This record gives sequence, structure tokens and C-alpha cells, in this order.
Amino acid sequence: MKISRKDYFSTTIPVRGGKKAELLHLLRERVKELTALHSAARILQEDTRPVFAVLRQLATLLPPAWQYPEITAARISFEGREYLSGPFSPSRWCQKAVFRTSGGKVGEIAIFYLEEVPREQEGPFLSEERYLLDSLAEMLCSYLERKAARAAIMRARDELELRVRRRTAQLERLNQVLSEEITRRKRKERAVREYQRRLKDMADELAVAEERERRSIAAELHERLGHNLALVKMRLGRGARGPRHAELMRYLDDAIKMTREITSELGSPVLYELGFEAAAESLAEQFREKHGIKVGFSCPSELGLREERLQLLLYKALRELLHNVVKHSDARTAAVSLKKSSGRLLISVEDDGQGFDPHKGNSGSGAGFGLFSIRERLARFNGSLDIESAPGRGTRAVMSIPLPASGGIDRRAGAVKKRGERCGD
Repeated sequence: MKISRKDYFSTTIPVRGGKKAELLHLLRERVKELTALHSAARILQEDTRPVFAVLRQLATLLPPAWQYPEITAARISFEGREYLSGPFSPSRWCQKAVFRTSGGKVGEIAIFYLEEVPREQEGPFLSEERYLLDSLAEMLCSYLERKAARAAIMRARDELELRVRRRTAQLERLNQVLSEEITRRKRKERAVREYQRRLKDMADELAVAEERERRSIAAELHERLGHNLALVKMRLGRGARGPRHAELMRYLDDAIKMTREITSELGSPVLYELGFEAAAESLAEQFREKHGIKVGFSCPSELGLREERLQLLLYKALRELLHNVVKHSDARTAAVSLKKSSGRLLISVEDDGQGFDPHKGNSGSGAGFGLFSIRERLARFNGSLDIESAPGRGTRAVMSIPLPASGGIDRRAGAVKKRGERCGD
């Protein structure tokens, strides 16, 4: 039996007027989808239940979230087992989402209509149902990975406890040499701490060396490839005009633009020539021009940063925060502010985007890793990163780091003010 949209409205929505009925229908569909997401999130947060019970319950709550629940069946497949929503038979009207865990295990969530229904954006399915299905697949994949990680931790804990028991028994048998063992362990701990310190220093040196190499490559691109392309364009501009000539000029313009973008991504010459303040202002301008977001900039006073590693760290961190604004916030405007307060440097990035709840998670997996990386790098300099955000209220990220103890001002920082007091604009 083929169900028409008109019949569905007349049986499920007792409201007169076609447009009003359709609006109510769409609203109810979104409510059903949100209810399914909420219920799925609640189920997947229960870490004490076995996986098969969670997947079975999840399959049963899926059909009511689709447009025609009375003829909808769901199937979740994982590790050779299937979990069904109830009486089930596959049909040709299917919408599915495949997921793969980090351990390489593959699963699938499939939704079937048991009867023919009117066509929508994806066969008989709505585009919003596709978004819902993909979100559920991502949530389920994260849950399964978390369960696998927990199981691995439990196995590691059991193994560690076994090793501790064995070690304790050995120490009891070797009680007469306990003093020497303690001394030897302390020596090893000191060696490990020293090794960790050296590793961190080497990591910092490697980052600086890598940035210098990137800067060298950027210079080569700018001086050789960029100049050659500009020369070719200039010579072509003197030649005969025509469709082919215009096409070549467009290709050259694209190549020159791409070269400049690659050069900018590889290394900011402003950072090394004029200092962090000027580089931060240039970065705001780049994001404004490249991504169409209005990025304001404020730097009312000189900062006095001289250490190359610290300037490089702050520049990369600021770039990461601006990338988060572009990728995750859906913002129209943003603002970058640099200022000194109580002996600390405060760098804030604020946007008017969609925001998120920082207590429940980050705005995105990419963003989450980026924020973690920024915090770890700032911690090396006794710095911190604070996030202020809420759904629908934008986001404000503030990096705080102690200013150098010496009162000297970096000459490159002083050069910023001579450019026309642009930091205070």
C-alpha cells in the first residue's frame, strides 16, 4: 500500500489548512529526531550495561524518529551480529550509515520502509533523516570505541595488579637488599625525569627548527617561483590579446595567488621581521580576506616579547583558535585582542558563532584536539587557556601567559608602533 503525504497528514495531524498542517508535520518530525538523539545519547552514556543490550535498545528507539514509524524497521549490525527493532524484513527502501572504529571494526545502522511511500530528498527519506542517521552512527562509533578503550584499561589494570603482586613477593624474598633497590629506583626516576626534560627541550628546539625550515622554503617559493610567475605574467601582458591569452592570464593569477597562500601557511615573514603583535594583526587580516569573516584586532600597548619559541607558540595557537572559528562556529564576526594585565599577556579570540557547552565537550573533534594541544604547549610556559561559551551565545577563548621578567622591550615589537599605531586601531 502506497501512503501519500496527504493521507499521512489527515491521519496524524487534525489541523485544517495544507500549509499549516505541513508546517506542524515538519515541526513534529524535528521533535522526533531530537528526541531520538537525546534518548540515544542517554543510552550510550550507560557504561555499566553490556554492548548487546545497548545496541538492542538503540535499535528499538530508531523507527519512531522516522517520517512513517508504523512501517519503519531498524537494524544495527556489528561484529557479525544483528540487532533488530522488532518484526523485520529487509526491503528495497533503505537508508543506511556505515561506521568504522579506530580498531578497524565495521558496523552499520540501516533503516527500512516496509511499504512504498512518496519520494523525498533521498529516495523516500528526508535529508534531515540522513543527518540524524549519520549523527547516530558517529555517536555509536564513539560509544563502541569508548567501551573498547575501557576494556583495554581494565585488562591493563589487571595485568598491572598481577605484576605488582609478583613484584611484592619478590621484594619480600629480597628484603635484605631493599635499601639498595630503593637507591637504584631513585636513581632511575631521576634519570627518567631528566630524560623527559631533555625530550621536552628537544621538542621545542625541533619546533623552532621546523619553523625555520618552513620559513626557508617559503622564502624560496616567494623569491623563485613567485618572481618567475610574475615575470611570465608581465611578459604575457605585452603579447597579443585573445581568448587563449586571457585564459593563460587567469591560470597565472591563480598560480600566483596559490603561491602566496602556500608561502603564508609555511611561515609568516611578518612574525620574524616585525614581531608577534604585527604577525597577529596580519593573521587577522588574512582570515578576514580569505574566509569573509569580519575579524577585528586590538593591541593597545607594546608587549615586549623577545623569545622566538614563545612568539612561535603564541602565533600557532592564535592561528589554531581562528581556524576553529572558521571551521566550527559558523560566526559572522570575530575579534582578536592582545593586552597586558598584572604581569601577564592575555590573548583573546571572541566570536558571535553558535557556541557550545565547554563542560560537555568541545565544538568538534578537531577543535577538541586543537584546544588540548594549545593547553599543553602553554603549560610549558606556565600559561593557560580558558574557554567561555554557551550554545547560541558565541565563544571566547583567552590565552594567559606570564610576561618576561625583564623590563626590556623587543625592538621588533617597537617597530609595530612605528607602522602608524595600527595595533591600537
